[in-house]
Amino acid sequence: MYAATGRWLLRKYVPVGKHSEAVALLLGTTVWVLLTSLPYVWPFIVVFLVVISLGLALTARYRVGWHRSQSGSVF
Repeated sequence: MYAATGRWLLRKYVPVGKHSEAVALLLGTTVWVLLTSLPYVWPFIVVFLVVISLGLALTARYRVGWHRSQSGSVF
């Protein structure tokens, strides 16, 4: 969530083509830490983060093993 938020903010507000992943992580983490430090709002933000993170983790598709495709590429 932190990285996705940071990437989204960089795409939206920084017009430069190349963005650093470290800057995206720092920006996303800063946003979520600021949101969770708001009085009376932080419990809702924490519940939102837990629900979204759990949902993403449970619905993520992953490969169990390495499979070779017809073209010989691993991906």
